[in-house]
Amino acid sequence: MNSIAGGFEWRSNKDFRQFLFFVKGSSGEVRNMLHLAKEFKYIDEIEYNRFLELSLDISKMTASLIEKL
Repeated sequence: MNSIAGGFEWRSNKDFRQFLFFVKGSSGEVRNMLHLAKEFKYIDEIEYNRFLELSLDISKMTASLIEKL
């Protein structure tokens, strides 16, 4: 979210789009951390799947926004 807000302040679609790519990268990092959290038993399978789906949804929404710019 912070990358989106920061990118929006640049007031240029090109710059904003770049920040959206950072958001997509962060979504991938979150999925990696979720995998580790599950592996180390910090979260269970149900929590893992729930947060994984949310992360994938955010990544898809971000990709859609990038395409519209």
